[in-house]
Amino acid sequence: MNLAILISGSGTTMEAVITAIKEGRLTNINPAIVVSSDSTAGGLEKAKKLGIKSIIVERKKYSSQEEFGNALLDIFHSNNVDFISQNGWHPLMPKNVIDKFLNKIINQHPGPLDPGYPDFGGKNMYGLRVTCARLGYIALVHADLWTESVIHYVNEKYDKGKLIQIKPLGIRDAFFVNDINGLRKKSDILKKHSEEIQKKLFPLEYEDVIEVLQEFANGKNPIYERKHRLIREENFSQLEEAKKLAIELFT
Repeated sequence: MNLAILISGSGTTMEAVITAIKEGRLTNINPAIVVSSDSTAGGLEKAKKLGIKSIIVERKKYSSQEEFGNALLDIFHSNNVDFISQNGWHPLMPKNVIDKFLNKIINQHPGPLDPGYPDFGGKNMYGLRVTCARLGYIALVHADLWTESVIHYVNEKYDKGKLIQIKPLGIRDAFFVNDINGLRKKSDILKKHSEEIQKKLFPLEYEDVIEVLQEFANGKNPIYERKHRLIREENFSQLEEAKKLAIELFT
């Protein structure tokens, strides 16, 4: 399976995946190309050290999603790519790429998703913002103490593709508040706690991606379905408040 790994930042998951391939823990996969949407991404140097070809494709240089997609398709074609893994990739994937690689593009997300329903995904929800939103929501509604790593298929909307696999992470030392004003007063604690939880989540994300890639390399097409909705209707407003504050705190 010729794999394209798409990044926008530090490339830690990319590094974990390629290392797993080189060590033989991830088999039947060739890391064909690393594509970065940001010329300053730290993952580019990691790819160089690992001996993997990389290229920069910045969304802002294209006048439309279609042109952006055509540029990506040219790269994938010239490198014989047949599977794509978004690992910290921020741009919305163009429709023409999705159509060409239907059910062959996956994305990792550092928080609970429930495609088609309110959750901890969507535009501008990535990295520490996701963990912060989850912790903020827990504080506001006194929810159960957990978060999770999620792998899902990519479609035309941010974080709305069908789920593939999840890995839960328990949370300790959470705090609770009565409203958004109370949460704002604890912003410093919330930020610190988000950073601590993210460090614990990283290894689970790496393991999650590696396991899912092996499934696809073995010819499988896994799907995971939730038995219950993540967010109750009476808590929709607290979810939006938590997400808004998370974006403010990690801008």
